Amino acid sequence: MYAPTLKSAIAFSNEGKLEEWIHQFLHGEGKNESLSSAIRKWNPKCVAPQMINLGLLRRIHEWKPEKYAFHGERKQWFWNQVDAQVERYNADEWDIPPLMAVKSKSGDTYDIFDGNHRLEALKKLGMKEYWVIVFDEQGQWG
Repeated sequence: MYAPTLKSAIAFSNEGKLEEWIHQFLHGEGKNESLSSAIRKWNPKCVAPQMINLGLLRRIHEWKPEKYAFHGERKQWFWNQVDAQVERYNADEWDIPPLMAVKSKSGDTYDIFDGNHRLEALKKLGMKEYWVIVFDEQGQWG
């Protein structure tokens, strides 16, 4: 049964249904239907969630929180979302869903395309590694 959790993502992956979990997540808690559509159009292969050092994860340029520095309201909104996620985790109310990334062109880092808030929450929680669903190649986002 689907849930927006790491445990559910791993279970779906073990059943060969990771793509189904991804789309359900993006249409639900992930609130990113346009990304779901782009993934369907792109049709990449993805691998089961794997532990990756958070230091190897980069935000795609458009989503860097630093960009919000000139837009105080958006910056505050971003960090409010991060703080809310930290609180949910600390209250033992949240099994943090895996991040989603693609290997960078250089091959030594990963570009996050879903999970920017979760990434910052994980860092605030002092975690050094977390689960990431990695897509196999740079896609053409449509």
